[in-house]
Amino acid sequence: MSKPRKSSNKTGSRPDAKGGGPHRSKRRSAQRRGRRSAKGKSSTAIQRARQWLVAVLAGLAGLAISGAGVWVWSLQKTVVEQFEQRRWDQPSLVYARPLQLDRGMRLSTAQLVFELQAAGYSSADSASLQPGQFRRRGDSVQAQSRAFVFADGLQPSVAVRVKIAEQRVDALWVAGKPATQFRFDPAEIGAIRGVGVDDRKFVPLQAFPPLLITAIQAVEDRQFKHHFGIDWHGFARAVWVNLRSAKLRQGGSTITQQLVRNMYLSHDRKLLRKLNELIMAVALERHFSKPEILESYLNEVYLGQHSGGAIHGFARASEYYFGRTVASLEPQQLALLVGMVRGASWYNPRSHPQRARTRRDLVLELMHNTGLISAAELAEFKSRPLGVTATPVLGRSQFPAFMDMVRRQLQHDYQAEDLQRDGLRVLTTLDPYQQHRAEQAVINTLPKVERSLGTSQLQAGVVVVDPQTGDLLALVGDRQPDRRGFNRALDARRQIGSIIKPFIYLQAWSIASHYTLVSRLDDQPISIKTDDNKIWQPQNYDLRSHGEVSLLSALLQSYNQATVRLGLQLGLSEVAGLLQRLGLLEHNARLHPSLFLGALDATPLQVAAAYQPLAADGYQTELSAVRNVLSGEQSLRSGYPVRIRQLLDTAPVALLQYALTLVSSEGTGRGLTATLGPGRAIASKTGTSNDKRDSWFVGFDEETLAVVWIGRDDNTPAAVTGANAALPVWAALFAGQGMQDIDVEALPGLYWYWVDQRNGLLSSEACPQARVLPFIARSEPTEWSDCS
Repeated sequence: MSKPRKSSNKTGSRPDAKGGGPHRSKRRSAQRRGRRSAKGKSSTAIQRARQWLVAVLAGLAGLAISGAGVWVWSLQKTVVEQFEQRRWDQPSLVYARPLQLDRGMRLSTAQLVFELQAAGYSSADSASLQPGQFRRRGDSVQAQSRAFVFADGLQPSVAVRVKIAEQRVDALWVAGKPATQFRFDPAEIGAIRGVGVDDRKFVPLQAFPPLLITAIQAVEDRQFKHHFGIDWHGFARAVWVNLRSAKLRQGGSTITQQLVRNMYLSHDRKLLRKLNELIMAVALERHFSKPEILESYLNEVYLGQHSGGAIHGFARASEYYFGRTVASLEPQQLALLVGMVRGASWYNPRSHPQRARTRRDLVLELMHNTGLISAAELAEFKSRPLGVTATPVLGRSQFPAFMDMVRRQLQHDYQAEDLQRDGLRVLTTLDPYQQHRAEQAVINTLPKVERSLGTSQLQAGVVVVDPQTGDLLALVGDRQPDRRGFNRALDARRQIGSIIKPFIYLQAWSIASHYTLVSRLDDQPISIKTDDNKIWQPQNYDLRSHGEVSLLSALLQSYNQATVRLGLQLGLSEVAGLLQRLGLLEHNARLHPSLFLGALDATPLQVAAAYQPLAADGYQTELSAVRNVLSGEQSLRSGYPVRIRQLLDTAPVALLQYALTLVSSEGTGRGLTATLGPGRAIASKTGTSNDKRDSWFVGFDEETLAVVWIGRDDNTPAAVTGANAALPVWAALFAGQGMQDIDVEALPGLYWYWVDQRNGLLSSEACPQARVLPFIARSEPTEWSDCS
């Protein structure tokens, strides 16, 4: 029996049509399991990928949320910390001396009007004057003063009337009642500010007019009291406008947002900046009260620009545009400032008056619509002019030479940062009228001097002082007084020449038993061997010798040879000691006989300080440009009181004063008579340095001392003398001012005798050469001239 045949069942054979048996079934099951396994693996991978993606997205979202939280926290921290520690950087404001009126004082109507205008007062014809306004009727002037905090306290605004007669204050009324004196608020003359410190004056919220506070909300943010930093209605409106234009055109900003933008952000119209602004505004509202925010806004808002920097805040803007305090502004003036918030340059009332008026009237209408003013008031206020001053009251410091002196004096007691940022108020000694006269004297006279002498490139330095108090009344440091730079009044150290001679004669007359006005001197050639074995031979200006002369004649004619002989008799060291006490000579200076003729260098300020005791009966006081410094809170920070000490004996100084009055009428200063008129008792002395390089003139009356220097900056010969250059400038300064002549007959410590000028002996009044002259007690001659 044969065995059954085995099937080959090779791979790739066609499966049995009826199912193929068990092997084929198993194979199919395995294939199905493989497909399910692959599918499961693929599903797991996708699931894992999804989980990873979700985790990454969640992480990114978490990071974004965390980053946004940090961003918001950082912005909030910035706002809170800076607002809590906010320090209003304010420049120190510098004021002139106040105009002090006293019945009987010398004052012309024109001078009074000038002083008021210099202080920012404006002329008005209305029956009711506002603070900072005045009205002139002939020789009568009415004014409404402005409130001002002096060192002795607040002086409120008050009505003042002044009547002038014969160049004097004849009558004075204050608040309608007769008065003997009154003090006007002073002119602001400049500011001391640091780099980046804008012009502002901080005012507390309660000091702003209520109408301003309500008007700014009516115009800028009617929902200010109700929102939390963002006005969503305004914001939505702004978003709609921006979407339509595809640009950021409107901001819909609340007062809080404006404050944030001004204090912390730029003014760029970018989305990120706007988002920062919204977050910071909300943060500000969360941590601070509405009054705090409003106070900061009113002091921070930008309202213009001048040469000194940006003007921030309504208080400073009111002074800049109206010359008045913000509390004294009228409703239409407040409306003008409120309208300028939208664009201070665009609505600048000086540059664009019509545009500014249109905007002001719109603000007035908004004030009427919100019930702040009545219909009648609306019509009245719209009819009024803008009322801004013709020129800014504030801005660039007007008197650079004087401001330079103020800074130098203050730097001894204050750090620069304190002066530049603490908002101090500096009350100075500057007299606006004298400053104006000094500037005009230089501007108008110097070109005439150059033409008459055929010279050029002359410069000038002028110092004007009240010798009784040491107050610096005026300083000019350049022939163009408003030009900044080298201050010749303080820094031009030049040879002083013959203006040193009065001190030589003062030293002699201090020895009354040996020297009087009629003591004799030999004005003959003299040769002196110096320490370096050189021969010094001084000559007179006219190159002539005059023989025997009196001390009085030698001083009046400024004889060099006679003066050197007198100095040698007194002793070089003794004369040097006097000059050192007066601040003209350093203690370690090398001494030479040429010192007797002014061979030393000094500035006009130093010369003024040396002459001050001569004009004050021998009493010395330090020259000062500052009297008081007040803090930003109006309290007294420091004072610079007048301190007087007797430096020189009164009688010799009186004798010298008399002699110097004769210099003006009979000596080298007699050119004054051409301008001031004959018979004036004005003390003066001319000075000329070698080769006519420097021209000096010093003069004083009972109230004022002035020093003038003329020369070239390069110290080359300029053909100038004391009489042909400095004297005309000095005369122009005081021409027409009604100077107070020195009362020579009342000079203290002097006794008058008739003497024969030929020999200095006593004589009768009838003698041909007789003259009445003063003598210190017991120094008068005892012998009589043969003419008697």
